[in-house]
Amino acid sequence: MKLKYPRKKKTYFRAIPPAWRWPVLLALVGLSFLGGMLFYRGGYASRISSALRRLPQLEVVVQSVDEVSKDLESEAQLYQTNGLANVFLDVPFDSMMQLESKREEALALGVLYASDEDFVPATLRYNDEQTLDVKLRLKGDWVDHLRADMWSFRVHVTEDDGAVLGMRRFSLQAPHTRSYVSEWAFIQNLLLEDILTTRYHFVNVIINGEYKGIYALEESFHADLLESQGRREGVIFRFDEDLLWYDWTQILNNDYGIGSFWLVDEPLNNPIKPFRGNHVASDPNLSAEFAAAQNLLYSYYRGELPADQVLDEALWGRYFALTDLWGGGHGTGWINTRFYYNPITGLLEPVAYDSLVFHPSYDRDFLAFPFRDTPLFNSPGVQKAYVENLERITRPEYIDMLKERFGEAVGRYYELLVEEYRDPALHGSEVAGPPLLLPWDTLAFRADKLNKNLNPLQPVRGNYRFTQVEGRDYLELDLVNLMPLSVEIEGLWIGDAFLPFARDWCFLEQCLNDAVELDADRILFEGNTRAGEYVPYLIPAEQVGLDPASEEPLTLQARLYGGARRYDVPIYPGSAPQEVQTGVKPTVSLEEALAAHEFLIPLGEDALTISPGDWNVRGDLVIPSGYALLIPPGTTLRFEQGALFLVNGRVRITGTESAPVLLTAQGESWGGMVVLNAAAESSWRYVTVEKMAGITSRPGWVLTGGVTFYESDVDIAYARIGDNTTGDALNVVRASLSLDYVEFRDTASDALDGDFVSGSITHSSFVDVGGDAVDVSGSQVTVSDVYIVGVVDKGVSAGEGSQVTVRNLTIRDVGFGVVSKDRSSVVVETTTIDAAKVAGLAAYIKKPQYGPATLDASEVEITNTPKPTLVQLESVLVWNGETVPPEDVDVDALYQQGGAP
Repeated sequence: MKLKYPRKKKTYFRAIPPAWRWPVLLALVGLSFLGGMLFYRGGYASRISSALRRLPQLEVVVQSVDEVSKDLESEAQLYQTNGLANVFLDVPFDSMMQLESKREEALALGVLYASDEDFVPATLRYNDEQTLDVKLRLKGDWVDHLRADMWSFRVHVTEDDGAVLGMRRFSLQAPHTRSYVSEWAFIQNLLLEDILTTRYHFVNVIINGEYKGIYALEESFHADLLESQGRREGVIFRFDEDLLWYDWTQILNNDYGIGSFWLVDEPLNNPIKPFRGNHVASDPNLSAEFAAAQNLLYSYYRGELPADQVLDEALWGRYFALTDLWGGGHGTGWINTRFYYNPITGLLEPVAYDSLVFHPSYDRDFLAFPFRDTPLFNSPGVQKAYVENLERITRPEYIDMLKERFGEAVGRYYELLVEEYRDPALHGSEVAGPPLLLPWDTLAFRADKLNKNLNPLQPVRGNYRFTQVEGRDYLELDLVNLMPLSVEIEGLWIGDAFLPFARDWCFLEQCLNDAVELDADRILFEGNTRAGEYVPYLIPAEQVGLDPASEEPLTLQARLYGGARRYDVPIYPGSAPQEVQTGVKPTVSLEEALAAHEFLIPLGEDALTISPGDWNVRGDLVIPSGYALLIPPGTTLRFEQGALFLVNGRVRITGTESAPVLLTAQGESWGGMVVLNAAAESSWRYVTVEKMAGITSRPGWVLTGGVTFYESDVDIAYARIGDNTTGDALNVVRASLSLDYVEFRDTASDALDGDFVSGSITHSSFVDVGGDAVDVSGSQVTVSDVYIVGVVDKGVSAGEGSQVTVRNLTIRDVGFGVVSKDRSSVVVETTTIDAAKVAGLAAYIKKPQYGPATLDASEVEITNTPKPTLVQLESVLVWNGETVPPEDVDVDALYQQGGAP
């Protein structure tokens, strides 16, 4: 018999209690993974791979290892936690082939010649949010946007499918095409200073599962841009540069310079086109606004209209100052300049874009480069604002403020991009661009340099002599402007006597060509780019009291227009070399206003009043810019059909209970009242404004409000606004408001429309309203002790990120009682809602780029209403302590049911 010895069983884990065996096993696996990671990151894998490469028989093995290593590295990058959001793009094979073909064409030409026909379908997911249908194409003019693995894309989200960071149109591009982190910092500065620009973020981009790196996500030109920055929807447009880029493709690819004679590099030789052209063409108001904007810009470039009737000079001056500070001159070229037509002011605003800040090509040692000779900068109003702002922002404390506010984020992005671009080859050489750097030292250096340029030893130089013109003796001043900016000449010191500079001293054609009249007594000496050209000013000899034989220097007092510093410039005797030889919005001078309206009376230096009485107003009543207006008790103004009441300043109405003020029509209706850019708050007491039809008969300038306040704070009490056919009875935009004991009655659409406002509405009533009683967007408002009855649509409507408190309201016979929508937050307290046709309380999303809304209602009674509450999925509604279950809501059908347009 064969004896079998029992096999000894393995007892590796028998010494370990059963409860500890799995934890120990997991710990061993974890340690193995950690060791492998340290082995890989320590470079041992690459060293072994290099050693194996030297053995030919192992080359196949090494290649396989490399492929696995590359896949693992890509997978690791895909899930890296660098703190940035992830954008996942899934591009079908056919779409990717079309993009590849377009890229090869661009690389062959040296320029990407793109159009809307190049868009291909794809899908996009932002972090863990919903998957969006998009269309995309390659973007960028030069091929640095098409480098091996980091292509730039233009992305359009399907209009009703959602948004990414509140944007439905944007670009994805490698950070080196946009000045790395410096462009982000510049954009934050622009937003801080209320200059329209494209929002900008850094994200990780994964295409078809492959990590492509850190991209810059930059907003395109869409209504979302305007709304997010406190502007009403309007037209964004540009000079179309397609012909220029076609010209470039001809020049770059032949030796004959074909196309160089076409003059397509002049903006006026190119058409003006709106962004979202189909949308603009389908909307009558936007079409009219674009036509007006187009005519304004062409007329201004041709010298047919002054800048103050076309440009928002304060914003353009501020934009140019910030551009100079950051060395962002690339964005000021006409092919990169974008315009926004503000439908309220009737003026054009800049939309900053593609600035390439700190680019070596735009880093110069003098002011206003490269835009100082462009029409958009070459106006006194713009240059005045430029100087005022440049003096402010080049102070060290301003740079310190920017660093304190944005330094932490800039530092974080900088570290990520340094790691991203650790290989020098990734920075590219196609176009020599700005360096990857922290901006603060460069910014401080530029600020100091520009500030010194604003403070020359003297801004002008000159000589004087005695001469005769047509038999009359004159003291001739021959002056040359040493600055690229306009200089205001204030006066002349002759010994101890000061002689204010007079407008009529400039009457020779040579002088008139280089001077700009400010008023009857002041002139500007325009910025000079023509060295050695002196301009003569002739002072009657009898006004001087100076001995013609005198050799004493005179002293000219001058300053940069808009600058704070005054200069005393010596003018020496001697001869200098000589060569003898309106917009859509109405404007008036003081003299024109007084001549047109007999009831206007000057009240101090910068104010007008109206003589008490009952007056028929002939045509528009326009108050000169910068003048305040006082309307005393007992005044009635009756306006002609379509006439406008326009004030560019503060309006005080001081009616009393026994002697109220009335603004009305001579017939059935009049246009309405507009208050623009008032420096101080307007105060109205005991006033009735009625029978407004809106500003609808002026192409390109259409205002929906019967009374409109734009960037003008207002306090109204004991007033009545109504009997109007306008879109809004009262429209307040970008201002604070206080309404107390105001009655809105018989208005065709919305009673109060507040866009980007703050303030309160108390003790007021809204009766027989064809739209919303109170409609606010992007606002912070309190509504209390208010009576609302007979409203077709919503009693109180809060949208676009508003924060609204509603307290002690009585709401009856409405479509909706209180609505919170589009990321708004509404609190309702101690309120009664009766007979709401659709819902008493509602929370939902109307604009997908904003997101869900919240509404918290306590001590709210809802009666005679078929559906007391309505809340859409993702939004939150709490009614008297109970969270209301959400439901799937068709918002479009909801609005038709409520009666809203």
